[in-house]
Amino acid sequence: MRDRILYTTILGFVCGVFIHSLFPVSLSSVYLLLLLSFATLLYYFLITQQQKIFLLIALFLFTSAVGVWRFDISARNIGDLELNESIGQKVTLRGVVDDEPDVREHNTKLTVHVVSINDNNREIPVDSKMIVTVDSYPKYEYGDTISISGTLKRPENFISSGADGEPNPNGRMFDYVSYLRKDGIFYVMQNAVVERTGENQGWWIRRKLFDFKKSILSKIELEIPAPESALMGGLILGTKQSLGDQLRQDFIRTGTIHIVALSGYNVTIVAEAVMRALGVFLARTAAIYFGIAGIVLFAIMTGAGSTVVRASVMVILALIARATGRNYDIGRALLIAGFAMVLINPWILVFDISFQLSFLATIGLIYLTPKVKPWFHFVTEKFGLQEIVSATVATNIFVLPFILYKMGILSIVALPVNLLVLPFIPYTMLFGFITSAISFVFHFLALPFGIISYAFLHYELSVIQLFSRLPFAAVTVGFFPLVLVMVIYSFYVWWILKLKE
Repeated sequence: MRDRILYTTILGFVCGVFIHSLFPVSLSSVYLLLLLSFATLLYYFLITQQQKIFLLIALFLFTSAVGVWRFDISARNIGDLELNESIGQKVTLRGVVDDEPDVREHNTKLTVHVVSINDNNREIPVDSKMIVTVDSYPKYEYGDTISISGTLKRPENFISSGADGEPNPNGRMFDYVSYLRKDGIFYVMQNAVVERTGENQGWWIRRKLFDFKKSILSKIELEIPAPESALMGGLILGTKQSLGDQLRQDFIRTGTIHIVALSGYNVTIVAEAVMRALGVFLARTAAIYFGIAGIVLFAIMTGAGSTVVRASVMVILALIARATGRNYDIGRALLIAGFAMVLINPWILVFDISFQLSFLATIGLIYLTPKVKPWFHFVTEKFGLQEIVSATVATNIFVLPFILYKMGILSIVALPVNLLVLPFIPYTMLFGFITSAISFVFHFLALPFGIISYAFLHYELSVIQLFSRLPFAAVTVGFFPLVLVMVIYSFYVWWILKLKE
């Protein structure tokens, strides 16, 4: 019964957030749901206490109301009133670079926390965030204070790319406005004139972690040439932007973009490394808590995106279970991680594709992999090949309907490319970590490990680029209705439950 209460609570809250994310729901709906919940609870206690289902229905209605209310609170933020009145006008703003700069091939995008607007030489305080597009040089860093001049605009939705990298001919619209709004970003400014006026602002821990991350990337680039060094940065630190537009498109066409998205594997490596290093002279429980601290710092250093946050929460729950001697239920941990993230930021449920793909892939990995593994009894278990094949097929099956609905891109070569590449990824990451760590001490000692890393990376890139060049590597799928997606996932749930029985 305790599990049912937990799952009902999470499901109800998520349904409330989901409905309000898609439809404008008034607060009167919250009162109606609360009234229905109270009526159902009253019916349970006065008439039929034997049927626990009514208690769960009352709990579902109540948590749905909480979900609607939580999203309504977050939706009230529409930006800063002073900035809203300046939309479409040339303005001069002052702000602080609030995140790691997003360096692209031809420009750089800065996330700026705007603190004031200049109005006739008078500084008016404001409080909001915006995306500022600037030239690649000069470079800016997290914590820089800058003066920004340009035309202030609202972000606009745009047509997403198809399988060939061009705008999707089927007219799929990417909700860029809501995607930015989930991070509290309401404005954009392109071709801005920017002047650095100060530095070393922001949270000092985050600033030091970003500096450490840059040091790691510089050591990798010292030992491994490009573009292999860019792939290594993506594997161990999740820096997808350094891949470049063409190489990034190759990853998308071959269905391998997930390998440069930080996952539980990366987070676990960090935790285990910290615990093993400290376990020599610390008690086991103390080493575990230091491992948790290492996970938190790693998540901050890599930008705290949805994927790494989800993985971090799950690994932290596993470590807490290990420290307290409790059983660890990975499915329950996944639900708790998702619930916590949506509670903090309800916009990610519908408007953060990384969050959605991460959870769907993990569900497929947890529940479908054991079901499809018997299909591949003929595959050898050496080098973990049978496990890799089963996990790859399971995750691809589970995320495919969502990808077709959201992106409209079907990779025909995803399965063979993943099977050729994935077995070597753990070894690539291992030698990458060793290369960067030794390079901090002595450059020449790291060269042999850098050469081995380069060999793995070159092979993986060659496979991805070879298959990406095939004319049938990926196709753009036309209209894929949401109703069909829901039917398919309903079938998946039924299939998993049936096999579980």
